[in-house]
Amino acid sequence: MTDLPGKFIEEWHSAVEERSFDKVNALLADDVKLVSPVAFKPFTDRAYILKVLENVVRTLESFRYTRSTVLSDGGVLMVFEGEIDGKTLEGIDLFDLNAEGKVETLKVMVRPFRVYAKFAFTMGERMGIRNWRMSVLKFLMR
Repeated sequence: MTDLPGKFIEEWHSAVEERSFDKVNALLADDVKLVSPVAFKPFTDRAYILKVLENVVRTLESFRYTRSTVLSDGGVLMVFEGEIDGKTLEGIDLFDLNAEGKVETLKVMVRPFRVYAKFAFTMGERMGIRNWRMSVLKFLMR
């Protein structure tokens, strides 16, 4: 097993700390997928995924990774946190890497729900999604 996951962790942390989305983009595979907590189907448009990642970091104040580990299958798990309106949002990014050490799949899980709901509404507005609030409310009331 190579140290591609370890190298990926260093490069990802550096790119996010620098807020360099060109560097983040360079770490994404051409066929990257984002499994988001707000969508049933993964996002597959690389440009849109990059826009989502950039808005996450800009929406959450003090966004930072607090733990990272290489998994037994070569994947990477990173724990993050950030604040929105003075409340802390915590989450996990689960990365599956391809043979070149680029992100093939990124799955995101977050908590607590009330802070996540505020974050989701804010992200929807930033991303320019019409009727975002109503869509989320309808989903939650199912």
